[in-house]
Amino acid sequence: MFNKETIKDIDIAGKNIVARLDWNVPGDETGEVTDDFRIRANLPTLDYLLERDCRVVILSHRGRPEGREAEFSLAPVARKAGEILGREVKFVDDLTGEAAQSAVSELKQGETLLLENTRFYPEEKSADEEFAQKLAGYGEIFVFDAFAVAHRSDASVVGINKFLPSVAGFLVEKEITELSKAIDNPERPVLAITGGAKLETKLPLLDNLMRLSDNIVVAGVMANILLHAMGHKVGKSVFDDEDVATARKVLEKAESQNVEFVLPADDIAVGKDIDDKQRREISLEDIADDDLILDFGAKSVANIIELINKANTIIWNGPLGLYENPAFAEGSNRIAQAIADSSAVSVVGGGDTADVVNSLGLAGRFTHESTGGGASLDFMSGKKLPAIEALLNKK
Repeated sequence: MFNKETIKDIDIAGKNIVARLDWNVPGDETGEVTDDFRIRANLPTLDYLLERDCRVVILSHRGRPEGREAEFSLAPVARKAGEILGREVKFVDDLTGEAAQSAVSELKQGETLLLENTRFYPEEKSADEEFAQKLAGYGEIFVFDAFAVAHRSDASVVGINKFLPSVAGFLVEKEITELSKAIDNPERPVLAITGGAKLETKLPLLDNLMRLSDNIVVAGVMANILLHAMGHKVGKSVFDDEDVATARKVLEKAESQNVEFVLPADDIAVGKDIDDKQRREISLEDIADDDLILDFGAKSVANIIELINKANTIIWNGPLGLYENPAFAEGSNRIAQAIADSSAVSVVGGGDTADVVNSLGLAGRFTHESTGGGASLDFMSGKKLPAIEALLNKK
């Protein structure tokens, strides 16, 4: 159950709204939007607000700019959002100056204004209180619908809450509700698939997955570390002693909880480096010292698909291998298709996972496709999300 107030729980008709959305969308070399998934995810919230004649001032960031960088401007995002909404999304290349203040004052009921990238301003990441108060001054109510940054404490994410009554939009409500279903009371058997490069950062998630999963597929560099800790050769994979010590503790805990880690033990796909276009599938025992493990092999993937077909709940966060290189995308592509075809409750999240899903045209084929990477990981790890905690509780 989502225990925070949403835009349906308060009177918003005709009000001035400051809406924090996550329109951190990818673009081409000119900045034009190449994937509008996150914009479309906010449509229910925006439609609801505009149908009630709200004046909506939208805040968002894009990319990780160092100061003001044209390629990260939100101007192209405003144009794309206007196309999707079927109405103009006004834009001003300013955030707290006279141009922004003037544009906000001229906004009419039922109109939308997108201000410039919040991360163009150092006060955003430092959570400057005066900066947050200026942003709050653009409205009467703060609507948070940017789940992907819910784990942040930036000025436009959490700081505004100190100055305005703050409620959730429909996307945030949906994200928390669907992720909660997957981790609080899932229908068994539960299969979790997770990848990543740094085992230490995934420990809280693995702890939670061990609690609720029947099988956990571990992929990527994390899998290589676990294999090494189990005594297998892993070629020229690089990690430090601390990683190996952590892996041994993880393996001991999994054994004590009777949880099986599914690793690429039957066969692996290797290359000489990450740019290698020649995929070679070999048994784990045959790996050479100058080989890199870059994907699961066909037999190992078949084992995962068998688990997918038996599962009633699937949580997927992270590709199996180096999906960016087509030679080593096969494992990720095959499990994506298998999960899409399954009848299980399926929750997928993370930017890399979304890339795989979108590249195969599988968007919309899963029970829930999370817009959050770090936020969904933190939530599934059992951590509190600052932006959610700051919202008004339901009465």
